[in-house]
Amino acid sequence: MLHNYTMAIPGDFGLNFNVPLWHANIPQYNNARLLELIVEKRIKDQSYLQDYQKTKEATWFKENIFTWPDPCMQELAQLIRANVQLLRAEMGLPPAGELWINGWATVLHTQADLRVHCHATHTNSYLSGVWIAGECTNSSTDFLLPQFEHLDDVGIVQIPNRQGDIILFPQWVFHRVSPVQQRLRITVGFDIDTQAAVDYYNQNCSDQDLPIRRSIPL
Repeated sequence: MLHNYTMAIPGDFGLNFNVPLWHANIPQYNNARLLELIVEKRIKDQSYLQDYQKTKEATWFKENIFTWPDPCMQELAQLIRANVQLLRAEMGLPPAGELWINGWATVLHTQADLRVHCHATHTNSYLSGVWIAGECTNSSTDFLLPQFEHLDDVGIVQIPNRQGDIILFPQWVFHRVSPVQQRLRITVGFDIDTQAAVDYYNQNCSDQDLPIRRSIPL
């Protein structure tokens, strides 16, 4: 379902435009297999921690989980692309062309959180998203609109999280996850990039460590 939330700055020449947030539930996906993979690779196996930065809120990985050679990952990628097309159709836009995806598993333990952040603010920014892989109780993804100097004047859009939920949002939208109440909150986060963005970075950026460098065709 498409939700359009109005970003508004008061005044005669204030900003006033809609921000599309897509929220759907896909119960038919083989979520059990995905959870098995994440538990195996991100909870039981701790060896990867020596190579990656661990923060208070979560551990970030320099790996695209959509490269995992398991059919459930390809199926999830297909479902994500299908929802991108549904979002575009409801917005009256033509089907998307070539897209790329980079994804990661996020495991939050009790009272852990994700602080306010966004994924990109450049000219070629496109979509980010989250797939709720594990069971969620009293959990939500909170979007802050707008991300200008008066954040608190507009308030927060809270989208409740249920297992099997997918949320798509513009990469530049700031968001957060409040401290979780359950034992584990397991999600798959991802960025979707256009061919133009990938081409730009390949041609103009020498940094090989950028997340977009790990993206693969969607």
